[in-house]
Amino acid sequence: MTKQSAHNRTLVSVVIPVFNEEDNLSKLVHRTAEALKERSSWELLLVLDGCTDGSLNTALSLLHEGFPLRIFDLGQGYGQHPAIHTGLAQAQGQFIVTLDADLQNPPEAIPDILAMLEDGADAVGTIRKNRQDSTRRHLASALFRGVLTTLRFRHPMKDPGCMLRGWKREVVLDFLSTGQGALYLPLQMNEFAQTYVEFETAHGPRQSGQSRYSALNLARLFTKVLTLKDPRGVPCSLPPRTVAEYCKG
Repeated sequence: MTKQSAHNRTLVSVVIPVFNEEDNLSKLVHRTAEALKERSSWELLLVLDGCTDGSLNTALSLLHEGFPLRIFDLGQGYGQHPAIHTGLAQAQGQFIVTLDADLQNPPEAIPDILAMLEDGADAVGTIRKNRQDSTRRHLASALFRGVLTTLRFRHPMKDPGCMLRGWKREVVLDFLSTGQGALYLPLQMNEFAQTYVEFETAHGPRQSGQSRYSALNLARLFTKVLTLKDPRGVPCSLPPRTVAEYCKG
């Protein structure tokens, strides 16, 4: 078996938090499947976080179409990072990728992330090129980067707010074994990565739905980040018993 064919047989997990993305889910799943068509083994974990629209029904219809989906319905809204935490804890892949469901992150970049993980990186991040967000979001991101620079985390990130990322399974398991709560996962998990690389990706405008990151939520996020230098004893905020899982069979 060649190196390339062995990599193509490695299980890949793609974890996506979903908050009222009924209109985006079908296109998201189809584009992700197309991006991973050269892979013989992959799973897509959709974590529904307090959806009040038809996201669950749409996800179930895609499951019935035969896509390798695992759907987790949290029942109530815990927030983006606790939702991703749920997916990470359930992911079975040797490579684990995260992205948002709003289609601003291109699923087509997933093969590039996987290639870098296969080449030896423990963690991979992306930088949004020509970012399609409001001026207020740009200013908030600049402030966030400044806070992170001051705190001096292990691996500086040029675009810490972008969730299109990938990790080797060992990094994710090392983080999960600490029992830390999901405060800001890219920072938390990158602390367990020996090597970290970044590259630029496209960024599109939101097609439908609404971002949950209001000015108040961003302020809360900054407060959480300040606690990350000593996250010991912060319990996981998502009890497993709250999760309903739907999967093929």
